[in-house]
Amino acid sequence: MKHYTAREMVGDLIAFGLTQQQIAKRIRVSQATIARVHKGADTRYESGTRLAAIHRQACPEKYVSQHDSHPKRNESEQNVT
Repeated sequence: MKHYTAREMVGDLIAFGLTQQQIAKRIRVSQATIARVHKGADTRYESGTRLAAIHRQACPEKYVSQHDSHPKRNESEQNVT
């Protein structure tokens, strides 16, 4: 599974239609903090964890594993050497 930076997650949430203020309120930080993160600044672990949870809810398509995106092979195809 790909790991997203805080900057990428904020960018995705903004593209999803949330404002910096709405994101800030949901993760309990200031709007100024979100603006800094959007420009590439680091965030605290707790804020990053909350940001990731919101990102997973808003952008579930980004969390489809590679195993889910490929059809399962039947048993005879798996035993080919």
